[in-house]
Amino acid sequence: MFTYADLWKLVEMPDFARRMEAMCDDGSIMEWLPEAFWLDNYLHKKAFHPEGNPLEHTLCCLKIADARAFDPLSKIAVLFHDIGKASCADGYDAETHPYHRFYGHEMAGLSVFRCVAKRLGIPKRDSGPIAFCVRYHMRAHKFREMRVQKVLETVCSPHWEVLKKVSYADSASRTGLFNEQELLDSFAYAEGLKRDAASQAL
Repeated sequence: MFTYADLWKLVEMPDFARRMEAMCDDGSIMEWLPEAFWLDNYLHKKAFHPEGNPLEHTLCCLKIADARAFDPLSKIAVLFHDIGKASCADGYDAETHPYHRFYGHEMAGLSVFRCVAKRLGIPKRDSGPIAFCVRYHMRAHKFREMRVQKVLETVCSPHWEVLKKVSYADSASRTGLFNEQELLDSFAYAEGLKRDAASQAL
Protein backbone atom coordinates (compact mmCIF):
# COMPACT_ATOMS: atom_id res chain seq x y z
CA MET A 1 0.00 0.00 0.00
CA PHE A 2 1.39 3.38 -1.06
CA THR A 3 1.73 5.79 1.86
CA TYR A 4 2.82 9.34 2.53
CA ALA A 5 6.24 8.02 3.48
CA ASP A 6 6.53 6.57 -0.03
CA LEU A 7 5.49 9.89 -1.55
CA TRP A 8 8.04 11.71 0.59
CA LYS A 9 10.81 9.43 -0.69
CA LEU A 10 9.79 10.22 -4.25
CA VAL A 11 9.56 13.94 -3.71
CA GLU A 12 13.03 14.11 -2.21
CA MET A 13 14.45 13.03 -5.57
CA PRO A 14 15.52 15.83 -7.93
CA ASP A 15 13.46 14.41 -10.79
CA PHE A 16 10.15 14.12 -8.97
CA ALA A 17 8.22 15.59 -11.92
CA ARG A 18 9.66 13.03 -14.33
CA ARG A 19 8.76 10.18 -11.97
CA MET A 20 5.20 11.46 -11.59
CA GLU A 21 4.91 11.79 -15.36
CA ALA A 22 6.10 8.19 -15.78
CA MET A 23 3.48 7.01 -13.26
CA CYS A 24 0.80 8.81 -15.27
CA ASP A 25 2.07 7.29 -18.52
CA ASP A 26 2.07 3.70 -17.23
CA GLY A 27 -1.09 4.11 -15.13
CA SER A 28 0.56 3.16 -11.83
CA ILE A 29 -0.55 6.46 -10.29
CA MET A 30 -4.10 5.06 -10.32
CA GLU A 31 -3.09 2.73 -7.51
CA TRP A 32 -2.52 5.57 -5.04
CA LEU A 33 -3.60 8.91 -6.51
CA PRO A 34 -6.38 8.46 -9.09
CA GLU A 35 -7.57 11.99 -8.30
CA ALA A 36 -4.52 13.39 -10.09
CA PHE A 37 -4.87 11.09 -13.10
CA TRP A 38 -8.54 12.04 -13.51
CA LEU A 39 -7.39 15.59 -14.31
CA ASP A 40 -6.33 14.25 -17.72
CA ASN A 41 -10.00 13.95 -18.70
CA TYR A 42 -10.71 17.69 -18.71
CA LEU A 43 -9.77 20.64 -20.90
CA HIS A 44 -8.41 24.05 -20.02
CA LYS A 45 -9.14 27.13 -22.06
CA LYS A 46 -5.96 27.46 -24.12
CA ALA A 47 -5.95 31.23 -23.78
CA PHE A 48 -5.40 30.79 -20.04
CA HIS A 49 -3.46 27.50 -20.04
CA PRO A 50 -1.49 27.00 -23.24
CA GLU A 51 0.60 24.37 -21.45
CA GLY A 52 -2.25 21.86 -21.60
CA ASN A 53 -5.01 20.20 -19.61
CA PRO A 54 -5.15 20.16 -15.78
CA LEU A 55 -2.89 17.11 -15.48
CA GLU A 56 -0.37 18.54 -17.94
CA HIS A 57 -0.53 21.82 -16.02
CA THR A 58 0.23 20.04 -12.74
CA LEU A 59 3.16 18.15 -14.25
CA CYS A 60 4.49 21.40 -15.71
CA CYS A 61 4.23 23.01 -12.27
CA LEU A 62 6.20 20.09 -10.80
CA LYS A 63 8.94 20.54 -13.40
CA ILE A 64 9.26 24.15 -12.31
CA ALA A 65 9.35 23.06 -8.67
CA ASP A 66 12.16 20.62 -9.50
CA ALA A 67 14.08 23.22 -11.52
CA ARG A 68 13.87 25.71 -8.66
CA ALA A 69 14.75 23.05 -6.07
CA PHE A 70 11.64 23.55 -3.96
CA ASP A 71 11.63 21.83 -0.59
CA PRO A 72 9.68 18.51 -0.44
CA LEU A 73 6.61 19.91 1.32
CA SER A 74 6.23 22.69 -1.25
CA LYS A 75 6.51 20.17 -4.10
CA ILE A 76 3.77 18.06 -2.55
CA ALA A 77 1.60 21.18 -2.20
CA VAL A 78 2.22 21.85 -5.90
CA LEU A 79 1.13 18.30 -6.71
CA PHE A 80 -2.20 18.79 -4.93
CA HIS A 81 -2.96 22.45 -5.67
CA ASP A 82 -5.51 21.77 -8.46
CA ILE A 83 -6.77 18.42 -7.19
CA GLY A 84 -10.33 19.77 -7.00
CA LYS A 85 -10.72 20.51 -10.70
CA ALA A 86 -12.05 17.08 -11.64
CA SER A 87 -14.84 17.32 -9.08
CA CYS A 88 -16.20 20.69 -10.22
CA ALA A 89 -15.60 20.73 -13.99
CA ASP A 90 -18.58 21.89 -16.03
CA GLY A 91 -19.58 23.91 -19.08
CA TYR A 92 -18.01 21.72 -21.75
CA ASP A 93 -19.66 21.44 -25.16
CA ALA A 94 -17.65 20.17 -28.14
CA GLU A 95 -19.23 22.68 -30.52
CA THR A 96 -19.98 25.78 -28.49
CA HIS A 97 -17.73 25.62 -25.44
CA PRO A 98 -14.73 23.32 -26.10
CA TYR A 99 -13.19 23.59 -22.64
CA HIS A 100 -14.28 23.12 -19.03
CA ARG A 101 -14.88 25.71 -16.35
CA PHE A 102 -13.48 25.00 -12.90
CA TYR A 103 -15.27 27.56 -10.74
CA GLY A 104 -14.73 26.84 -7.07
CA HIS A 105 -11.97 24.31 -7.62
CA GLU A 106 -10.10 25.68 -4.61
CA MET A 107 -12.91 24.86 -2.16
CA ALA A 108 -13.70 21.60 -3.96
CA GLY A 109 -10.04 20.71 -3.69
CA LEU A 110 -10.16 20.88 0.10
CA SER A 111 -12.68 18.04 0.30
CA VAL A 112 -10.76 15.94 -2.21
CA PHE A 113 -7.46 16.60 -0.46
CA ARG A 114 -8.85 15.64 2.96
CA CYS A 115 -9.83 12.23 1.54
CA VAL A 116 -6.39 11.79 -0.01
CA ALA A 117 -4.65 12.90 3.19
CA LYS A 118 -6.57 10.34 5.22
CA ARG A 119 -5.87 7.57 2.71
CA LEU A 120 -2.14 8.28 2.47
CA GLY A 121 -1.71 9.06 6.15
CA ILE A 122 -0.50 12.65 5.77
CA PRO A 123 0.19 14.06 9.24
CA LYS A 124 -1.46 17.30 10.34
CA ARG A 125 1.86 19.15 10.41
CA ASP A 126 1.99 18.72 6.62
CA SER A 127 -1.68 18.51 5.68
CA GLY A 128 -2.26 21.97 7.15
CA PRO A 129 0.07 23.89 4.81
CA ILE A 130 -0.91 21.73 1.83
CA ALA A 131 -4.62 22.41 2.44
CA PHE A 132 -3.86 26.12 2.82
CA CYS A 133 -2.24 26.13 -0.62
CA VAL A 134 -5.10 24.16 -2.18
CA ARG A 135 -7.55 26.72 -0.80
CA TYR A 136 -5.65 29.95 -1.46
CA HIS A 137 -3.29 29.40 -4.39
CA MET A 138 -5.37 31.71 -6.61
CA ARG A 139 -5.09 34.67 -4.24
CA ALA A 140 -1.55 35.62 -5.28
CA HIS A 141 -2.92 36.85 -8.60
CA LYS A 142 -5.53 39.06 -6.95
CA PHE A 143 -3.94 40.74 -3.93
CA ARG A 144 -4.39 44.28 -5.25
CA GLU A 145 -8.07 43.58 -5.90
CA MET A 146 -8.73 42.09 -2.46
CA ARG A 147 -9.69 43.73 0.80
CA VAL A 148 -6.65 44.44 2.96
CA GLN A 149 -7.89 42.14 5.72
CA LYS A 150 -8.06 39.17 3.36
CA VAL A 151 -4.56 39.89 2.08
CA LEU A 152 -3.30 40.04 5.66
CA GLU A 153 -5.02 36.76 6.52
CA THR A 154 -3.03 35.19 3.69
CA VAL A 155 0.37 36.79 4.14
CA CYS A 156 0.36 36.45 7.95
CA SER A 157 -0.27 32.71 7.76
CA PRO A 158 2.59 30.45 8.91
CA HIS A 159 2.13 28.73 5.54
CA TRP A 160 2.82 31.87 3.46
CA GLU A 161 6.25 30.78 2.21
CA VAL A 162 4.86 27.48 0.93
CA LEU A 163 1.97 29.31 -0.74
CA LYS A 164 4.41 31.66 -2.49
CA LYS A 165 6.21 28.71 -4.06
CA VAL A 166 2.99 27.02 -5.15
CA SER A 167 1.70 30.29 -6.61
CA TYR A 168 4.98 30.83 -8.45
CA ALA A 169 4.90 27.36 -10.03
CA ASP A 170 1.20 27.75 -10.87
CA SER A 171 1.84 31.05 -12.66
CA ALA A 172 5.15 30.16 -14.30
CA SER A 173 3.64 27.06 -15.91
CA ARG A 174 1.47 29.19 -18.21
CA THR A 175 3.77 29.14 -21.20
CA GLY A 176 4.09 32.56 -22.81
CA LEU A 177 1.74 34.25 -20.34
CA PHE A 178 3.86 34.41 -17.20
CA ASN A 179 4.92 37.84 -16.01
CA GLU A 180 7.40 37.13 -13.23
CA GLN A 181 7.83 40.73 -12.17
CA GLU A 182 4.09 41.20 -11.88
CA LEU A 183 3.83 38.19 -9.58
CA LEU A 184 6.82 39.27 -7.48
CA ASP A 185 5.30 42.73 -7.17
CA SER A 186 2.08 41.12 -5.93
CA PHE A 187 4.01 39.21 -3.27
CA ALA A 188 5.86 42.40 -2.29
CA TYR A 189 2.58 44.30 -2.02
CA ALA A 190 1.15 41.70 0.37
CA GLU A 191 4.32 41.60 2.45
CA GLY A 192 4.35 45.40 2.57
CA LEU A 193 0.85 45.39 4.04
CA LYS A 194 2.06 42.94 6.67
CA ARG A 195 4.97 45.21 7.62
CA ASP A 196 2.68 48.23 7.78
CA ALA A 197 0.23 46.37 10.02
CA ALA A 198 3.05 45.25 12.31
CA SER A 199 4.46 48.78 12.61
CA GLN A 200 1.03 50.21 13.42
CA ALA A 201 0.60 47.62 16.17
CA LEU A 202 3.74 48.83 17.97
